[in-house]
Amino acid sequence: IPALVRLATNQPECVSPANGGQDDTLPGCDGRVAAFGPIRALGDIGKDALPALLEILTNSMSSARRFDTMEAMASVGTNAVFALPVLVSYVYDPHRMVAEQAVMTVEAVGARQPAGLQALKQILQTRNLLQRQTRWETFSALRDFGEDSAPVIIPALDEGDDYFIAFTTLVAAAPDALTNAAVLRSAAKC
Repeated sequence: IPALVRLATNQPECVSPANGGQDDTLPGCDGRVAAFGPIRALGDIGKDALPALLEILTNSMSSARRFDTMEAMASVGTNAVFALPVLVSYVYDPHRMVAEQAVMTVEAVGARQPAGLQALKQILQTRNLLQRQTRWETFSALRDFGEDSAPVIIPALDEGDDYFIAFTTLVAAAPDALTNAAVLRSAAKC
């Protein structure tokens, strides 16, 4: 694990200071390619490599490296449930792809677990900070929680911008909830 961490972190981060650290696609920068293999290998190791992956994630200035690290963490699945609070913080990443990957990683790590549902609820409650696509990814992740997701989805029906995505998520995840009084009131408004 330490050797893989060194291989992953001894590569250039590919961050452009002229763009506020937002550009990971600099010409001639192949640090992402070189770091991807070791990061992926750490994910394949599983739970024992999670502390190393968390270290790479939290210390990286490169959005591409953060994305790759979260992708590797997702492959560990529910064995990484203790990392949910850190992962939730990345839904605020300025890079849309990193924010979306954070939601997908929360979904994989928190699959069908109360902590995962709580993390997704926390993400939705900060709606003003999220990009629309990131919110849609969050609704999509809630589908896997079935009926348990209804109390998280139903309040979003009262949010005008989220009504249709919330309603279709509710239909897919918890169709029996459609007879809920709050759902019927919300549907009558539209």
